[in-house]
Amino acid sequence: MEESDNPLIKLLKAQRRLRWIRRLFSLGGLLVIVTFLGLFIGGIAILGTLGGSGQQTADTAADGDSDLTSTGVNAEVFHATWVHYYTGSVMENKEKAVIAIAKKYGVSPALMAAIIGIESGWGKSAAIRNKNNPSGQMRGNEILAFPTLNDGIEATGQTLNALVVREGLVTVETLGARYAPVGASNDGGGLNVNWVSSVKKMMQEFGGTSGLTASGGSGAKPNSKGWVYPLQPYQVTSPFMMGRQSPTRPGKYENHYGIDLVGSLRINAAKDGTVVLSEMRGDYGLIVILKHSDGWYSSYQHLSSSKVKVGQKLKAGQQLGIMGQTGDSYGAHLHFMIMRNYLFSSNPGYIDPATVIDFK
Repeated sequence: MEESDNPLIKLLKAQRRLRWIRRLFSLGGLLVIVTFLGLFIGGIAILGTLGGSGQQTADTAADGDSDLTSTGVNAEVFHATWVHYYTGSVMENKEKAVIAIAKKYGVSPALMAAIIGIESGWGKSAAIRNKNNPSGQMRGNEILAFPTLNDGIEATGQTLNALVVREGLVTVETLGARYAPVGASNDGGGLNVNWVSSVKKMMQEFGGTSGLTASGGSGAKPNSKGWVYPLQPYQVTSPFMMGRQSPTRPGKYENHYGIDLVGSLRINAAKDGTVVLSEMRGDYGLIVILKHSDGWYSSYQHLSSSKVKVGQKLKAGQQLGIMGQTGDSYGAHLHFMIMRNYLFSSNPGYIDPATVIDFK
């Protein structure tokens, strides 16, 4: 008989297991169990808290810290703040110029006003008075000089466009790391350490937002059908028309199924939609196509760069790319189209964009 089959051995083993169970459920055993369970449950709670905190941080980061590309202006707030800080300086009468240049280059007027104020001592620094440099722009350790103050304001807009719009530095922190890096050799006074917090504070005073970077926005309010201008400011250079003379093929005529626009380099979604195409495509150049909830489509052509991916959902006014002249283009412009069906289908169903958006 095998040992495992012996009834006596089986009985002894059963008695030993019973004694261990009794010890385990004694007072000391219960304390061990309670302690173990407490540690186990506590550990789960801690992990859950960490996970929740991490998610909250991620969501907050996705919302962004400041909308540096919203060109909307609260005129009353902006003007009151401008008068308060710039009266008596060389910038006193440049409020409209700053707003216009900011919109031209697709950046927040509140951001421009804040940076100029901080960098120029509210329009009273030697750099702005002697070199028409309102925003502390430097080459190495040398302050740049501009022919006129308007030229200096224009250069500020160009620089911010290059950093915010083209490079995508869409938070004050990321912009500050490039524009006014802490510890830079040309920051002898160590002032850059306060640059980010100062810009944020002043943006809010000028009526700028301090959130919503992720959803972006052109500052435009959608019309009754949910459409906004795909760029602001804009100028129509060629309307929707049949039989126009081709700008790139002299002597040839063509149907122009969209509208050509110039102005701000920032190109925005003209309506809430989903990206269904974002690629280089022959004469169309770099093209982005959105499908909208009503089944219609909008197309944005000749871009220099795309900021979106297929499947991405966009809000009206959210940036999708940068104006360019890729493909068969006579110069930098946006060729904007609206269709009832997909552009590359057998029946696109072209619609004059001016019938749904009030292009002037």
